[in-house]
Amino acid sequence: MIEIEDRDETLEAQEELIRLEREKTVGLVKSLSKERKSFKVQEDLLNAKDGKLLKLETSLAKENSLMLNLENMPMMRPSCSLDLMVVLSISFSL
Repeated sequence: MIEIEDRDETLEAQEELIRLEREKTVGLVKSLSKERKSFKVQEDLLNAKDGKLLKLETSLAKENSLMLNLENMPMMRPSCSLDLMVVLSISFSL
């Protein structure tokens, strides 16, 4: 009889350990799920920031290209200076 009672106690102890392991596993699965969601949010934020940086980089590259083009353009005389020269030459010739 004692042997049967010992086996019952051992079985009950094993069942309790299994129940505790299941609870622990369920808790770990929930924790892992929350971590995944948190990482997804962080990934989305980083992707948004990366997109903004790429747009800024593109914009700055275009601006830099325009500035280089302006620096390399030959200086042009405005048409009004030519008109002024014609007026001055006519008034001095009179």
